[in-house]
Amino acid sequence: MSSNDLSQYLRVWADEEGIDQEFIRVVQNENIDGEVLFEMTQGEINDLFPIMSFGHRKKLFLLSKHEGRSRLSSDSPEREEFEEEFLAEFNKVTKPTTSYRLHSVIHDKCKFVTNLIDRVSRFVPAQDKTGEDLLSQISMETVRFAAACINSRTNGTIHFGISDKGDIQGIIVDKDKTTTEMKKMLLASTFPDQHSMVDRCVRPPRFVEVIQAENDLPLCVVEVDVVPLYSIVGDEAVFLSISNGPRLTKNKSTKLYIFKGDTVSELTGDGIRKYMSEKCRFSEQRRQQEETFVIEQKKTRVPNLRDKFIELFCDGNDTLDGGIYPFLLCGKPDDKSRRDITAENFHFLKMIEWQLIMDLDDKGSEDSLYGVYEEQQGKTTRTLTSDEFDPRLSKDSSDRLEEITNSSLPPWMFLNGYALQDQQALSPPDWKAKRFTYFKEVLRHFYTAIPKDRAVVMILLLSKDYGVMADILADEIYTKFQDQWIAIAEDDSIAAPLKRELIRRNVHKLTVETRFLVGIPWKHVSELVKQLKGPADEQRCLLPTSTGAPCHLKEKLKSSLMDINILSLNQCQGTEFHDEPEKLKQKECKEEEQFYKGGEVSWWNFWFKNHVCQRREFSKLTEQVKASLHGDIRDGDKVGRVHLYHQPGAGCTTLSKHVLWDCRSTYRCCIVKRISEQTCAQIAKLYAFEEDENPRPVLVLIDNFPEEERVDQLHVELEETWRQIAKGTQSCGVFCVLLISYRRMKVPSDHQSKWIWLTHKLHEEELLWFKEKHATLEKHHLENKGVDPNTLIAFNILKENFNPEYISRTVQEFLRGITDMREQKLLKFISLINSFDIDFRPIPIPCFDPLMTPGRQRGMLKSNRWEAELSSSMKILLIRLPTQGLRGAVQGLRVSSFLLSREILHKILDSKPETVADAMLGLLHEPLLKNHDIAQGELMNIIKNLVKKRAWLHKGKCTQFSPLVEEIRQKESIEAAAHIMDTVYEKTDDAMVAQQIARLYIEAENWPKASKYAEECTRKKSQNSCVWDTYGQVFKRKLKACYDNSRKQYTDGSHACTCEELEAICDGFKAIDIFRQEQMISRTEKTMVALNTAGYFGEVQVTTIILDLLRLLSPFENKEVLHRFLVETNYYPPLAKKSLGQNVCERLKLLCRESSEALTFLEEEFLHLKDGAVNDDRKNVQRNNKQKLIALTEHHLSYFGEEDDSSPGNLTPEEAVEFRRRRVKRLVGWSFGKILDVSSQEKGTHSLQQAQEFLHQNITSNYQTVFDYKCLIGIALTQSMINQKVGYSLCDIIRYSQEMYDMIKESDRMELEAYLYFVMFNWPMEDGQDDNRCHSGKLTTAILKWKEAFYQKYPAQSEQRPYRKKETTIFHLGNGVGLQQYTHFRQLHGNQKIRGEKFWTNFGTIMKLRILDGILLREGAEVQFQVRSTEGNVSRISIPSGMPIYDRSLWSKRVFFSVGFSWCGPKAYGISSEDPRKMISRQPMPSQAACHLPRPQRVSVIPHRIGLTTILLHQQLRHIDDLKRKKQSGIWLSADEWRLVRQERELQIQRDIIMNQALDETQLPYT
Repeated sequence: MSSNDLSQYLRVWADEEGIDQEFIRVVQNENIDGEVLFEMTQGEINDLFPIMSFGHRKKLFLLSKHEGRSRLSSDSPEREEFEEEFLAEFNKVTKPTTSYRLHSVIHDKCKFVTNLIDRVSRFVPAQDKTGEDLLSQISMETVRFAAACINSRTNGTIHFGISDKGDIQGIIVDKDKTTTEMKKMLLASTFPDQHSMVDRCVRPPRFVEVIQAENDLPLCVVEVDVVPLYSIVGDEAVFLSISNGPRLTKNKSTKLYIFKGDTVSELTGDGIRKYMSEKCRFSEQRRQQEETFVIEQKKTRVPNLRDKFIELFCDGNDTLDGGIYPFLLCGKPDDKSRRDITAENFHFLKMIEWQLIMDLDDKGSEDSLYGVYEEQQGKTTRTLTSDEFDPRLSKDSSDRLEEITNSSLPPWMFLNGYALQDQQALSPPDWKAKRFTYFKEVLRHFYTAIPKDRAVVMILLLSKDYGVMADILADEIYTKFQDQWIAIAEDDSIAAPLKRELIRRNVHKLTVETRFLVGIPWKHVSELVKQLKGPADEQRCLLPTSTGAPCHLKEKLKSSLMDINILSLNQCQGTEFHDEPEKLKQKECKEEEQFYKGGEVSWWNFWFKNHVCQRREFSKLTEQVKASLHGDIRDGDKVGRVHLYHQPGAGCTTLSKHVLWDCRSTYRCCIVKRISEQTCAQIAKLYAFEEDENPRPVLVLIDNFPEEERVDQLHVELEETWRQIAKGTQSCGVFCVLLISYRRMKVPSDHQSKWIWLTHKLHEEELLWFKEKHATLEKHHLENKGVDPNTLIAFNILKENFNPEYISRTVQEFLRGITDMREQKLLKFISLINSFDIDFRPIPIPCFDPLMTPGRQRGMLKSNRWEAELSSSMKILLIRLPTQGLRGAVQGLRVSSFLLSREILHKILDSKPETVADAMLGLLHEPLLKNHDIAQGELMNIIKNLVKKRAWLHKGKCTQFSPLVEEIRQKESIEAAAHIMDTVYEKTDDAMVAQQIARLYIEAENWPKASKYAEECTRKKSQNSCVWDTYGQVFKRKLKACYDNSRKQYTDGSHACTCEELEAICDGFKAIDIFRQEQMISRTEKTMVALNTAGYFGEVQVTTIILDLLRLLSPFENKEVLHRFLVETNYYPPLAKKSLGQNVCERLKLLCRESSEALTFLEEEFLHLKDGAVNDDRKNVQRNNKQKLIALTEHHLSYFGEEDDSSPGNLTPEEAVEFRRRRVKRLVGWSFGKILDVSSQEKGTHSLQQAQEFLHQNITSNYQTVFDYKCLIGIALTQSMINQKVGYSLCDIIRYSQEMYDMIKESDRMELEAYLYFVMFNWPMEDGQDDNRCHSGKLTTAILKWKEAFYQKYPAQSEQRPYRKKETTIFHLGNGVGLQQYTHFRQLHGNQKIRGEKFWTNFGTIMKLRILDGILLREGAEVQFQVRSTEGNVSRISIPSGMPIYDRSLWSKRVFFSVGFSWCGPKAYGISSEDPRKMISRQPMPSQAACHLPRPQRVSVIPHRIGLTTILLHQQLRHIDDLKRKKQSGIWLSADEWRLVRQERELQIQRDIIMNQALDETQLPYT
């Protein structure tokens, strides 16, 4: 025995003897091992251990000699561990699993008589005898011990094979011979009249197996219990007739034995007389103690199976409240138990949300637990086998495990084969060799994912086939989960073999006995779980149908729709509560209390009367929802949207669920719990379930979903899914309506929205309802029928109309009741997180285990959870709500109201005093963030959002940073905010956190750090356009800062370029390169619903800042010089190359082309694609972007456009063409959309005429381009639209379109206007007019090329991708003459508010359109019509349907339609089987006003105020330039003209301020 082993051995010995363990230090310091101790003399011990008393030193000496050299020098692993052992139960039949481990030490030995009921134990080694001698010793010692127990009236047990110190040694005996010999000795040693009494007091011997590491010899411990009951012994004294010789019948003497201390003593003479006089007293003491024991046993009886189940599975809590993560391990059943596997017996399987189900039954049939769970109970699982995790078959096991962990379906894993997949069960050795490793990897993953001490494994033992089960329990469950498992068996015959095997495999016997629950039927387990879960809300789920008859949604299908929560037609009806009125009343009180404390409203609150206040907005919201359900949605859409905006805590969830409750009898309703790749398909299943034709739409509630972009993606997916569904049905109605609520921190006072806003202000009738309800609650409380309404904080906040003073008083009152330091810290952290978490999510309870139970190691025995022991004030301020967790099984804590969280935080911090940054740093350094489980992962996700998620404000703007960062930045310092964000980044390594840090350093103008974090972010998220935008913003803002400094520093005039300015210009070039990289990524990005155009804006903004900076430098102080330098290839002002360098000058000359490309893309993107925004905030973003584009375009053209009509006289013909082209851009822009905008301006008509003249000169030159043609045609169309004289005939326009189309080169393939005009003007007409139109073959080819060009320009619009905007249909083929037969969509729609199919059958619409006929092909996706040329030749052209036609009765038949020209090609609209012109005659005669066809009107396009102001300022500055040239030519100026010239500097400053404002308002992409 080594020195360390000896020290451990001596600690146990010293503890038993009550000796101070200080002497063990000497043993360790002097390096004394077992052999040295054996050789030590008494004197050496005295010298070495002077601190010990003489008696203790003597005992140590005796110990060294008693144990012997072999024991002290032994390296036996069993002895080294000194495993504690517990004696077999007293006076109980030996269980098959009862055993001792060799060399373990008895823990509960009692050698003295303390009372007459607790047994006294005597240990007899008996190792030095064998055979007959051993039997004789056992018999004689048993007789003497039994007599002593009976005479002393005490219970006792004698143990043979255990040393005096309690060391299990074991002996070898013959059980039958031992029992016979002992019986014979008892009869021979007692008098005949006492044989019956002794036989009833002395129990038969039990033979407890001694388990050895190697089963060489069958060792056991022989134990005999003695129970001298008063009813049996009375006042008797037992005298033994003991033989003094070798034979039992010779030389006998009579002896009396009793206990003295810890020894059996023989009484003689006076001792016998004294005993005889006192034995009656002993008997009376025995009788009294027996009676007392019976009474106490009734009070503190051994826990029954129910109590044990609660202790083992629920941590002693009397409810399954979501505090644990349950796992299930199912044993393999035999034929008998398989017959008992029914849904009724194992009903508890479906009542518990399992994290992982492990099954050793390879059948998977109907008579298996898997079959019951899936088929009979209707649950849906993710079925797996252990072989799937074989690394030879799958190399991405970690990703697969992560996906399974996050799946909404519980995984059911077959551990030893699966018959349905032809995987056979293996024998235990083969399983351990081949499959054990895979199972171990899966279990390890889940073990590490679960919060410490929060898991519990339920093991179901169904047969004696325990081979594989023993491997799992001994090697994995016991080592990992330790005291976090429970094994259940119906009877001991099943459990006993496994228990014995586990003990043999070194599983502690106490653990085995404690964790096994034996003797409880499976049906009783179900009843227990039902009691713990409470009465179920289960009822048959009924759904309304289009026919009016309800249908039953089966449980299995319902459980498979994991992403949605379905509202049943009969919700809250037919449950177990309705059978018992008392339970129903309790349910009502419980639901009301939970709701009024701040919990989410449940369906029960609507079912019970007067729980929910009907808000004033309810009627309007219901009206909007039902209108959308009836089809009042955007043209072409089949998915409607109704938006509800609200402030936190204003009652939005209650209002929106109230609408669903009101609609449930007519429409199928559901709530989206999570958005995954399956959500869309699940909604589609709900829509189509047991419906044949024309199902009613589904009403879908998406309540405060944290990722709003995911909601937009779901909308697009639903539209795409509807298109696929409708191909196989006759339905053409609305698919579903999304009722979406958005939480907003602030409500704009001037919000202009058709949607409803819920704010922190109630109406009078609502306040009256709350006051009356409070009076009712108060009355019930006084009658002891309800809770104190003063504790219902969320309810009272509404009753007080969100009064801040009430909130402050309430918080102050309840904070006084929280005195525990840990509770104070817990409340501080929760209120801190809730105050700044925009999504206001509950935090998983296990996250706070390290805070509330510090120092606890994994696997320690648990008592009630800390969350159940919180103070009453904490339980009022905090509520428990479900969290994300693993399949939503675990609850979290959240402040009961958002309004309370800020007040709680401020009062806690003020009492310290402490800042928000201090509190946040304290949270980040808490041990609760050091775990790596799913609960901590959820907390880290919340913390990441605290520093990176920004809040929407109004008009499409959001806060510059997250609310937390804004609070710290504004009230403390940027450094404090940066420190917080850096700390979060260190702990999470999240690229988007790095992005926000970069943005913060941009604001602080710390360019090196901003660049560092932005660059890190782009490395980690290289395909994310948003992070590239942030990287570009670093250099853009750095350039802008240099420009601002130079403008302030050099106010008197221009100056030579400094090194800082030259560096800033180079930074600008770098920003442009980064923005171009962003543009490339954004065009193919799959994560964005709408194209991210920030890179295009960024490039143009940087260009304008560079040019503004150049204006401050001496080579370019004259704007005309700068303009000439930019547009003329070979012109360089004096000293330009010297001050800027050749490379910089060359790059500056590229700015015109590069920025023009970006501006053109932005303008065309707005023109070509419909606004994809689906809520007010994103619509405002689009609106703001359009306004910024106007300002940027004006600023850009002020540098690159030509201000005068007259060109310099020294230009070559090609340069003259380029001059006119620049002048045209200055006058009317470069796209049809810009031309329309100009037409609405005051001098727009004149600008159009001027531009037309310049363009005509260009197209008649030798240097014409596609630009010249498309602008000329665009001006002609605009003139026609506004009823202005057009200088060209239709034939001219057709010819120009053909010439333009022939000019298209590969580099110009994205000139969509060229394709539009060519196809539109060459479209064949039925009236036979030729008009020089091209033949149909060329037209068909052009249509195909047009489509290719569109997808080349907008890759994200590919038909293979559902995430796309809709292309705009800009013109329709009308009934006019000449150019007026091409009707702009604004002319077509006019002021009509009709949408959908009704629009195309409207009188006004039909009268404006040219109606064609053709054949509907490709399942309603295409129309083919016939074209006959003037020569009589017939050809056919096919165009797609504007909206797919799902009415099969129209397929492959003649239909009537009109033609619209979208930016992706021509499309057929208004498709019907009957000529709509004939339908007009059957319609009621419209009014005169309706019949009147208005003349073409000017298109009203009103620019934003910034754009208008900028244009006016530029016009004034140009006028001043004209006046200055006028003065230089010698012409006198008037007083007013002089006054205007003197205002030049002021106007320039004003222009710069407005332009800077437009630049600063640019929003970084919202992430």
